Amino acid sequence: NIAIGHFNNYRLADSQTLFQEISDRFPEYSGAPHAFAALALIYYKQANYAMALVHYEAFVSRYPNDELIPEAYYHLGLCNEQLGDPETGRGYLSRGVRD
Repeated sequence: NIAIGHFNNYRLADSQTLFQEISDRFPEYSGAPHAFAALALIYYKQANYAMALVHYEAFVSRYPNDELIPEAYYHLGLCNEQLGDPETGRGYLSRGVRD
């Protein structure tokens, strides 16, 4: 997959565009949850915690039974801590450990 190759080679802007396109155009595709989670992770890696938070929240809502849900809760916790809400962050972090 080209998007994963870009991501693995730290070409985040290139992979971001591709992951966004997959998420938007093919939401029912089996790889869509991973593309959406990767998009959220890109925002996190870019220190755009507000956008990462939005995307991880949407991921949890869209794909509540996906195998990446614990990772999404983990990053929701980190994003909230970075955005100055450590109490909410701890709640998400503990939820990620439970799930």
